[in-house]
Amino acid sequence: MHFKEELRELTAQKPKLFTNTSFGTYIPAQFGLVKIYTFPKGIKKSELIQSIGLYIQEEISGNFPHTEVLYSYDILDRNENEPYRVLVTIVESEIVRKIEEVFEEVGLKLDVISYEPVCVINLGLLKGLPEPFTILYTERNKILIVSYRRDNIIYETFSYLFSEDKITEDLLNLIIWDIRNYIVLNDIGNIYLAGIVTEYEHLTEFFLEKLPIFGIVSIDKFSERYALTYILGERLLNA
Repeated sequence: MHFKEELRELTAQKPKLFTNTSFGTYIPAQFGLVKIYTFPKGIKKSELIQSIGLYIQEEISGNFPHTEVLYSYDILDRNENEPYRVLVTIVESEIVRKIEEVFEEVGLKLDVISYEPVCVINLGLLKGLPEPFTILYTERNKILIVSYRRDNIIYETFSYLFSEDKITEDLLNLIIWDIRNYIVLNDIGNIYLAGIVTEYEHLTEFFLEKLPIFGIVSIDKFSERYALTYILGERLLNA
């Protein structure tokens, strides 16, 4: 069944679940970028805003030269003696439009669209992970590694086709090899495992054995309406 049809059928079957409810979803990592920029603590506010604009335009020219984008920035909280930290997020406009169209067509109210690496960082912050931290987040079709520290964010995706059945060890070892190289090259530590593989003991044990993972982050069981819209970020492109 087509995904939009699945969604329409679900809204018809469980109208109370969707009545007067706002939803949120995210832009997949491959359709944007997020960075933290630091600026001297003594910079004037007008100079700060101007500098942020210049950095954003450089990122757009370098990474999205022929693509329409949307961007936002947040000046993060700081102590008086700390430098300014600015979180910049840029995403492709077309993906945002597709998400909005899906919600509009099925009659759901869209409250917020986030960016996937930001969602993963927020998971770590909400769980109170000690900074800096790295989350190795496993999805059904990829693994996303997000490493966060106060002055820097790095992330990378790795192809991974999830299966509840046991995957051949040779295939898993190839994936692990690439991930381990990335961890070493970027000097990443304090790694936590999260996502779908943590629901399966044999996969959890494999990742814990093969990678320098410090702990496991469980994702709380959200109500169905949140889980439903979260997967839109991965499936809307085929909708």
